[in-house]
Amino acid sequence: MTKLKMTMLRIKMFSLLVFSILLSCSGSGEDASDNLKVEISSGVNNIIPSSTRSCEEEAKGTLVAGSVTNYFEVPTPVIVWQGSKTSEVRVEVLKLTVESAQIGKYECTLSSSSLNILFWKREYDKDKNVLVSSWDHHLGANSADTITSTSELKAKGYTSCPIKCGGVSIKKDSIKFTAKGKWELIAIEKRYAADNSSYEEFPLKVTGEFKVQNPF
Repeated sequence: MTKLKMTMLRIKMFSLLVFSILLSCSGSGEDASDNLKVEISSGVNNIIPSSTRSCEEEAKGTLVAGSVTNYFEVPTPVIVWQGSKTSEVRVEVLKLTVESAQIGKYECTLSSSSLNILFWKREYDKDKNVLVSSWDHHLGANSADTITSTSELKAKGYTSCPIKCGGVSIKKDSIKFTAKGKWELIAIEKRYAADNSSYEEFPLKVTGEFKVQNPF
């Protein structure tokens, strides 16, 4: 098994674990998903039959054709936490799914470092080596960047990167088409006691739609 396939398998297993936690906690009466606002463009995104640099490659300033091929881009999401001042949210997984006759079923899953690198900043050490830091995918109380919205990261020196979903396979002889997609974001709220001595965790889920098209 190649390193890429092993990485993809780990991502899928992690995603399944988070989804199972969410389902097991549903119906608890503690869902605060309305406090988590996610803005992802519902516009049409072209499927491009070429390559582009990943967000990590962009952050490092890598001058290559790019490792993301047969891809579509979705503008960088804006994620806002409107919960109490004694709570924080940890974004765990963002999954985009497209299913159509021309594509079949396609999934693009971002978690951990692939979520972090949607917001990055580049610095250099004394030897001019590239140092890349990224968002810690937390919002609210105790988040490393002390923010409640990803829109605040720009003022802290971060560059945003669009979601880049590669490996889209279009069936042979498919002509120009548009397909609807769905996205779902899963996060965990950490709700602290008034004295900050303890906390409880609650799963959150936000969903939406987008579109992709083959313009050729």
